[in-house]
Amino acid sequence: MTLWDIYGHSDGRIGRRPYWEALAILLVLSGPLLALPPARWLALFFIWPWVCLISRRMHDFGRAGTWLVLVCLAAFIAAAWRDAARESYILTYLRAPPLLTHPSPWILAAFLIVIGLIKGNAGENRFGPAPLKPEPHVL
Repeated sequence: MTLWDIYGHSDGRIGRRPYWEALAILLVLSGPLLALPPARWLALFFIWPWVCLISRRMHDFGRAGTWLVLVCLAAFIAAAWRDAARESYILTYLRAPPLLTHPSPWILAAFLIVIGLIKGNAGENRFGPAPLKPEPHVL
């Protein structure tokens, strides 16, 4: 499997193990860029590989990659809610824990973990053949 097969297009399916390997590579390459404020704009170059990887993984268990839009929308709403709550007087007095005040990364991380754990369809589905070929039965 080439880099183009993994990160370059969103057609087809990808199994769990190649997904975790590709996810680790993307995290190692794009994670530090997000941590460095001057280099954050370079992280934009990794959007397409992320979309392709997630779409292909979702194809493996029969879901369209457009479900990613709903997850991103949920993370965006959570971030907007957090920003609105930050301005409220309630948050000033309650001092909510950081996990609750920054839910967006947790929503996305949970999504990445869940799609990595879901077993793909055994046979061919509308997105293509199974990435893992079943072993032939020996009598």
